[in-house]
Amino acid sequence: MKYFPSLTLLLFTLMLFANKSYCQTDISDTLSKRFTRFIGEWRLKDNVWRSKLGGESKDSTRSFVAKAASPENSIIWSADFGGGGWAVLFWTYHKETGKLNHISNTTDNNVGIGTGEFNADNDLIIKIVYPNGCTTCHRIYTYHWISSNEFDFKATIYKDGELTDDFYGATFLRK
Repeated sequence: MKYFPSLTLLLFTLMLFANKSYCQTDISDTLSKRFTRFIGEWRLKDNVWRSKLGGESKDSTRSFVAKAASPENSIIWSADFGGGGWAVLFWTYHKETGKLNHISNTTDNNVGIGTGEFNADNDLIIKIVYPNGCTTCHRIYTYHWISSNEFDFKATIYKDGELTDDFYGATFLRK
């Protein structure tokens, strides 16, 4: 009986630790899966790229590859737009906060810096600024999952905090 309080305290502490570890692992695993499902080779659905300036254009030369850059929380994207155009994106995902950090560079040294997060529908939304571009502009990149092998990407452009009618994007299929 004299060990009962100590034993009770020990069991209580172990239960808290086990519960905390289980919950953290469960949450982190779920968030990691949201992030790592981007890994793979992607192509444009029906070879269609959409933009305000070009409308819908057929383009079979574009290719996109996302590879793990670290075991769990970093991805590097490489995009070949054909004709010498390219882009490289680096994403790092903080599992505990659910925030994503984005940095990118394109053919004309258009460097993008941004942060994003997943919404309730598991879509990824990133706000990106381009410091060497328009100083009062930003873009919102939305990655909307249609299935595990298909997502729609749309970039919308804002100037002075207001949505413009400029955009670009495509639906991507896993190769």
